[in-house]
Amino acid sequence: MNSPLLQLHNIHKVFLQGHNSLKILTGVNLSIQKGETVGLVGASGSGKSTLLHIAGLLDSPTEGTIIFEGQEISGISDAEKTRLRGENFGFVYQKHCLLPEFTALENVMIPQMIRGISKTKARDKAKDLLATVGLSERFDHFSQQLSGGEQQRVAIARAMANDIQVLLADEPTGNLDEQTAEKVLDLFFNLVKSSKLTALVVTHNRDIAQRMNRVVKLHEGKLV
Repeated sequence: MNSPLLQLHNIHKVFLQGHNSLKILTGVNLSIQKGETVGLVGASGSGKSTLLHIAGLLDSPTEGTIIFEGQEISGISDAEKTRLRGENFGFVYQKHCLLPEFTALENVMIPQMIRGISKTKARDKAKDLLATVGLSERFDHFSQQLSGGEQQRVAIARAMANDIQVLLADEPTGNLDEQTAEKVLDLFFNLVKSSKLTALVVTHNRDIAQRMNRVVKLHEGKLV
């Protein structure tokens, strides 16, 4: 078997609340193969989102090691983490988190331009991605002009704008009605498969979990 694309070793996370310390993660170990889809389940408040943020370099563990493509990245600088995250990781949240002052097209262009991609190339790539998610007629619409399902499709396109390797999602259909959620899920998993992405998805949704290659549960700070 090939080496895992992403490995988390002995991850601990402690939050300080005044004089008290709150232990969220207590020795999590998780290895994810390239192209694998993994569902992360557990009770509310069990630390699922915290673990997702650590896996995507949005947060740092109190203790533990993160290895990506065989290289330890736990101790790299914030600037290096930002570069690595921008080039390799995409994020989809329960709330779409689109920038309301920009159009759907601009929302998908922005991550590319932050990386230094020219405006012309970023626009062409954004148009292709929005067409892929079925929004060819919505390029110039602002988020408040889009339905909930359309907003989440823009968020998925934005997450994939930089030819990422790992897609991290936190309850990606949690704010959608059942029928809309089903359509967004179909789109999500079709894109993951066609793009050969690795995915880690936090969910309470049994239908999502059943579509994953593997499901792990977070309980009392550890994966079981």
